[in-house]
Amino acid sequence: MKKMDKKVLAEGEVTGHSHTVTVDVFEDEGIRMFDAPDGTFVKHEEHHEVQLPPNAYESDKVVEYDPITERVKKVVD
Repeated sequence: MKKMDKKVLAEGEVTGHSHTVTVDVFEDEGIRMFDAPDGTFVKHEEHHEVQLPPNAYESDKVVEYDPITERVKKVVD
């Protein structure tokens, strides 16, 4: 597991904005993880911050499924 230089969960691929937390973030094989024993906040330049309760978290890329085309695509921010 590698400690990330920045506390970024996901970088925006379209806007350049990112989702960040107030605790250290680690990455292993493309999955980002963090431990927030006191809780943390997820922040984004274009959204309200979200408070997360104390826990250990794992963050993976978000995908969406289109039932009409039966395709899965990566969500871009």
